Formats: sequence, structure tokens, C-alpha cells
Amino acid sequence: MEKIQVYQGLYRLRQGLKSPRNGGGPDDIDLKSLITRLMDSEVSEVVIAAHANADGEATAMYKSRVL
Repeated sequence: MEKIQVYQGLYRLRQGLKSPRNGGGPDDIDLKSLITRLMDSEVSEVVIAAHANADGEATAMYKSRVL
């Protein structure tokens, strides 16, 4: 994204998966700081990208429901 210099908005990379089968949970993806950032600014769109597997899908779905 930075190399092509087309996107002019803000973005944030977050790592971590919500993988209950591996002992992971909501605390592993640090949504509190993301929510704080969203509340502190005017946001019109949030794009959630995740790994192309069951854990990635679960994480993306969880984030979208919380947001």
C-alpha cells in the first residue's frame, strides 16, 4: 500500500487470530486500542482483512460484530 502511494487514508495492521481451538480468544487481537482509535477520529469506513482460513474468518467476523 505504501509503495504504490494510492491509498491516502489511515490504516492499522493488527496481528493475532481468534482461535478458540488453539486456546486463543478476544484478548489476543487487542480490539480495545482499535476501538479507542476509532472513537478518537472521524471514521467513515473500516476494512478488515484476515488470513484465508477458518481462524482468519472467525477473527474477521468477530471484529466486524464488535465494531
